[in-house]
Amino acid sequence: MGFRYAVIGSGRQGTSAAYDLARFGDAEYLLLADQSLAQADRAAARVNQLIGRQVAHAVQVEVQNEDAVVSMLTGAAIEVLISGVPYFYNLGLTRAALRAHASMCDFGGNTDTCSSWRARYGHHSHYCVSLTAINGRQKRHNLAAPRNFHAHTARIKPLP
Repeated sequence: MGFRYAVIGSGRQGTSAAYDLARFGDAEYLLLADQSLAQADRAAARVNQLIGRQVAHAVQVEVQNEDAVVSMLTGAAIEVLISGVPYFYNLGLTRAALRAHASMCDFGGNTDTCSSWRARYGHHSHYCVSLTAINGRQKRHNLAAPRNFHAHTARIKPLP
């Protein structure tokens, strides 16, 4: 049995991440979400064509609507959320992932966003938070990282 992923943002980076998850991430189900259903449909069709199986599915979601994101994640039993949207949406997506009991990963750091994560979830100001769901339970891990290091990661496979 594979993993259930969602990629929010179906542009080039989101589509590439979805392909990698389908090809190398043992994907059982892959949800491509975008504010444009047409864009999500194109991305899902492209991934399915390249992979040779129907693993990717499209859905429309407004990333600013945290409740809608939570509903999408829980309704599809998503285990891992990948954010492919602009960085300023990632704090809201972090809250949504926590509420949905999903791991979350974004494509990179932004100093202000990372600082907001630390202020809200970190225990020490010089750490950046990583959200990891292990066996369905969220845990906050502080990573020993330099002040400007951006560590937004998810552990994809649960520990035994």
